[in-house]
Amino acid sequence: MWREAVGGYVTGLKTLGMLLLALLARALRLPENYFDPALASPPGPLWRLRMSCLLYTSPSPRDL
Repeated sequence: MWREAVGGYVTGLKTLGMLLLALLARALRLPENYFDPALASPPGPLWRLRMSCLLYTSPSPRDL
């Protein structure tokens, strides 16, 4: 369930990012797909998402 939720989130962000880049390219009077080669996956480093599980300890009452 978590994997599907994160996968959907990442897909949504990728879609939004590509739409914004197309808009930026048009604003710069470039072809809409101007940035596509730099962001293609793979190897597209911007599309890698590393999710880490960080363990936090509860603060002591003195730290509050």
